[in-house]
Amino acid sequence: MKTKFKWYGKEVSDEIREKAGRATWKFAEAILTNANQNIPHNNGTMERSGIVTQGGLSGNPNQIFTQAEARQWPKKNYSFDFKKEPVFYISYNTPYAIKQHEDTTLYHSEGEAKWLEKTAKSMSNKLEGYVAKEMK
Repeated sequence: MKTKFKWYGKEVSDEIREKAGRATWKFAEAILTNANQNIPHNNGTMERSGIVTQGGLSGNPNQIFTQAEARQWPKKNYSFDFKKEPVFYISYNTPYAIKQHEDTTLYHSEGEAKWLEKTAKSMSNKLEGYVAKEMK
C-alpha cells in the first residue's frame, strides 16, 4: 500500500518569511519608540519626523518634515509587504537630524547624540524574541 505524501514546503516557507518580516517590522517600530525617549528634544519636530519604512529610506522626507513641523506625526499611509525580504529602515526626516545624531560635541538639555545607534545596539539581543513570539 502506497501512502501519498503532500509536501507543503512552499506554503510553510512563505508563512515563515511573512512572520519573520512582521517580527522585524515590529522590532524596528520598537527601536524607533525607544530611541524617541533619548532623542534631543526641543519642540518635538525631529521626534515626530521618525518613521519606519521598507525597502529604502522614506519616500518623501520633505513631506514628513512638513508634517512634523506642523506638530503632526507622519501619516502611515504606506503598506508593508511581509512576503518580501524583511529589511526595514528607521529614519528621522529633518534637515538637522544627521548633525544632531552624529555630532557628539553638541549640547542637548534633553536627549543625547547617537540616540538611534545606542538604542539599536542596546536592543539588538531582543530581535530573536520578536521572531519567536511571531512564530508561535
